[in-house]
Amino acid sequence: MKFNLFISYSTDPDHQLALSLEGFLEGLHSIKTSGNIRLPRLEICLDASDFSQLANELPKNTDELIFENLLKSNELLILCSSHAMESEWVHKEVEWFIQNRGIQKVRIGITDPVMKRDYQFNKWFIDHSFQEKSWYDFRQFRMKKTQVEDTRDLENEKLRLAADLIGIKTSDIQPIWFKEKLKNAKKLYSIVLISITIIFTSIVFSLLHNENQRVKRNLESMIVSGNDIDFLNGVYFLSKGVLPKELEQIWITKKKYSPDQIWQLIKSRENNSVKCESFMKGWYQFLQNVKDPNILSNIIEYILESVDEKQSIGVLAASLDLAYWDHQNSEVYFNTRLALQKRLFELIGKNQIEIKKISEQLEWIKVEKRTFLMGCDIKLEGLPEEQNEIPLHLVTVNEFEMLSHEVTRKLYRYFNENIEAPSEVPISEVSWFEAYTVALFYGARLPTEAEWELACRGQYDKRSRFFSGNEENILNEIGWYRDNSFNKLQPVKTKKPNNMGFYDMHGNVYEWCLDYFSDYENISQINYYGANNGKTKVQRGGAYKSEAKFCSSSNRGKLEPHRELKDVGFRIVRVNNKIKP
Repeated sequence: MKFNLFISYSTDPDHQLALSLEGFLEGLHSIKTSGNIRLPRLEICLDASDFSQLANELPKNTDELIFENLLKSNELLILCSSHAMESEWVHKEVEWFIQNRGIQKVRIGITDPVMKRDYQFNKWFIDHSFQEKSWYDFRQFRMKKTQVEDTRDLENEKLRLAADLIGIKTSDIQPIWFKEKLKNAKKLYSIVLISITIIFTSIVFSLLHNENQRVKRNLESMIVSGNDIDFLNGVYFLSKGVLPKELEQIWITKKKYSPDQIWQLIKSRENNSVKCESFMKGWYQFLQNVKDPNILSNIIEYILESVDEKQSIGVLAASLDLAYWDHQNSEVYFNTRLALQKRLFELIGKNQIEIKKISEQLEWIKVEKRTFLMGCDIKLEGLPEEQNEIPLHLVTVNEFEMLSHEVTRKLYRYFNENIEAPSEVPISEVSWFEAYTVALFYGARLPTEAEWELACRGQYDKRSRFFSGNEENILNEIGWYRDNSFNKLQPVKTKKPNNMGFYDMHGNVYEWCLDYFSDYENISQINYYGANNGKTKVQRGGAYKSEAKFCSSSNRGKLEPHRELKDVGFRIVRVNNKIKP
């Protein structure tokens, strides 16, 4: 076997350097290159280390083996430390090589970490003119660069040695090497990144699993032993499969509980009391998940036994209406709403048959199913007061019946006898929750925003700001507003109705709608009831202290559902005759 280079050394640190050079030089051929440059495979022989691999100690004929390998080597590199300059072994190797190959094939590598100007060759090296030969600076291998003045970069010196052995310029091999080094660094980075990702993902999944188990136990505990709000939140979040913000955690449970699993938790509840507005938050989502009518019946029965607030019944009815919006002729919906009405009458202490008679005597106006353009028509009505009145979009509304006027204080008194001065003036200062409960009392609900606007625009869906035209002075004939109300509520039905018979659609009191407030979308909608959630509910129609522009058919107001304002009231609609009291 022929060697391109024989490396001679005499100390352990230089032996480590020789191994580093061997690996570097022999590995160059594996680098992929382009163009005319081809990197040949370099074979390196390391002094006595190649022989020591064959036995625990050097063989007796070491001199002969070294001489044989020297003869097989094309060039000799002396790792020249102060020790090597005094070593008879090194002297012998050099003498042998010079006799057979010539001094021009000898290369010097300085390894002692000393200043270059203080580096002195001994007499033997001087006699052989080595001090005049170009040499390679390998001093960085044994000491940091900052501790040695005027050193050369170790990697560049290795490349210079390789270029000299191959017979090319150092500038030819440097770009190839550094490109390969960058590629290897990217590979290493990718491997490290993937490893870190796998480890991190494993840790996260482990933490997530443990956290989910803890959260699940917390939610179960909220149902079984928590207060009213915790109870409803627990039911809501377990049925939805998400984590409540109240727990202030970053994880989500993902796993939804079936209605039957939740029902089992409810039956084990310690405190049999439920009374809060959180129904709106929890039961809408829960009711949407209930498919089994028997489970729903059991849960409603449990809730109704423990509810002692009228508004909670109303909110539960609202959640039921939304959850079964497209299935309001179903037996589950029908029976559940009747159960809610029954419990409401028990709490109020009223005769359901008597209220049914009063409800039937009210002036209900039937509105046929129709498709109309909802929102402000800029071409016919002018620019809207608010941007939330556009874009104009098609909405199909199913058949419904709406009370011809706003709910009055006289009507409200049947629900709450504590009200003072019952009259034909609209009831006001009622929250959205209270309004929905009154609607349930009369076998009805609040109108959707689309139902309200369709009724307001009238029989022929007239495209004008008010149902009788665009001019603000028209409002004097059809509604009570800032310029004619004397800054107080006025009795209903004292202004002209629209062509369908609805009174006070413009002014007097803002009217609560079923919908959460959200921006319009430019899409056609059927049987639409707005967003499923939000912070505010829609109000329509303006009020006695509103400017005319806020009383238009398309103007939209919004208010938090718990607020009770002097200029806010409501009117009611009914859809399915089966659910009237």
